[in-house]
Amino acid sequence: MEKRQLGASSLTVAPIAFGGNVFGWTADEAMSFKILDAFVGAGFDFIDTADVYSRWNEGNAGGESETIIGNWLAIAFLFVVALSQLADGTQVTAMGALRGLKDTQRPMLIALLGYWGLGLPIGAYFGIYLNFGGEAIWSGLAIGLTVVSVCLVERFRVMSNRRSG
Repeated sequence: MEKRQLGASSLTVAPIAFGGNVFGWTADEAMSFKILDAFVGAGFDFIDTADVYSRWNEGNAGGESETIIGNWLAIAFLFVVALSQLADGTQVTAMGALRGLKDTQRPMLIALLGYWGLGLPIGAYFGIYLNFGGEAIWSGLAIGLTVVSVCLVERFRVMSNRRSG
């Protein structure tokens, strides 16, 4: 699908926008998620929304469409963010253990290479070439964090064996 430039910016969008006014009005959250999945799955990426949509509907205060879109986006990111949190906890623990062994320079270099040399470029590749969207940077950072975690845990194992052996 050919994208179109948005005004004078460098942003490009699909030529068709989806009107999000149905979310929270004629489409409940479950149906809205199905619609959003199908819309994005077909290659579209431009959703129109305003916090006054469905305000007139009894029981609504306005902002229902934004809440539904936010929940849909959160679900997409949740798995990747959860994985990155597990890896982050492991690397923080390993970093602390290595600090206890007075080993700080190499772990710092491992972290630097893992985040900036691996995680960020992978995230950029996922976003630019694979069109992963907002999940791209989180995926790249999760991969970088995981590699750093594994390297730091292994470094701790090696350093501990040297001290005890």
